[in-house]
Amino acid sequence: MVGVTLAALLMALGESRDSAAPAITRDDPWLTVRLVDEKATPGEIERELRVAGIDADVRLVPARPDAVGKWIFVEAEPPNVHTPTPEDRAEVQLVQLVNGDVRIRADFDGRVYLTAGRVAKPDE
Repeated sequence: MVGVTLAALLMALGESRDSAAPAITRDDPWLTVRLVDEKATPGEIERELRVAGIDADVRLVPARPDAVGKWIFVEAEPPNVHTPTPEDRAEVQLVQLVNGDVRIRADFDGRVYLTAGRVAKPDE
């Protein structure tokens, strides 16, 4: 489902969406998600990811200046998993954190938990 939805989105919009909170590009068989608006809210980012067929939960946490606007943690929950088996753990490798970007296999249909860095407030 992710591949079909994303293929339609990319054909309509081109290879990236510079005006969106995340830019999503496809390099078969991977989707790469890069943050392009460090002021975007988690809800805005989640909506853009849903349009691309990615089920995600996004969190923003205070970070060092070099980590602001970048993904700093990713965790995947394979579909229909309650107690992970070795096969389930292997499927998690279908989601990767590479140089501040998240790479997701186009055929992955689980849920992704993403954490991005944001500017720390004075009291944090």
